[in-house]
Amino acid sequence: MERKPTGRRARIIAPPQDLKRRAISATKGLNFDLSPQELAKIETAVHKSKDRFVKQVAEKLKAIRTTHHDAAANPGLRTAYFEMLRDESLAIKGLAGTFGFHTVTAIASSLNDFVLSRTEAGERQLLVIRLHIDMLYVLLGRAQQPMGGMRAETEGELLASFKILTAKYA
Repeated sequence: MERKPTGRRARIIAPPQDLKRRAISATKGLNFDLSPQELAKIETAVHKSKDRFVKQVAEKLKAIRTTHHDAAANPGLRTAYFEMLRDESLAIKGLAGTFGFHTVTAIASSLNDFVLSRTEAGERQLLVIRLHIDMLYVLLGRAQQPMGGMRAETEGELLASFKILTAKYA
């Protein structure tokens, strides 16, 4: 089936450039030379956000611990508990790296992977979950120390141990 020309031609409409001109200069580009005052404001904002993140995660972990205790005592609560763990561990994993908590990201990721498709758990699996939660508490408690107060070798051994632990009791 052939299409017949309609006699009309497509018109190209150039988008308005006023926003682009306001955002960048066509010859200089963006200016990233920040004054010391601007840099101080940014550092203060990030530091405040980091403190708020630590407090929010501590509150989440407190709620998770309470729910963990209830789920350990009542197997009927475990499906909802695992859903909560999946959501919260994913949120912690996603935000921790933003604020420089890379070990927290790794442990939260390990927890998320461990409960990702889990609907049931025995005592050992619940212990693995509790160890993840406890480790997140420890890491956040050490948040004010450079690199969490942990040597790179120790961090590597810790992460390797959690990998072995989760693989063994998956």
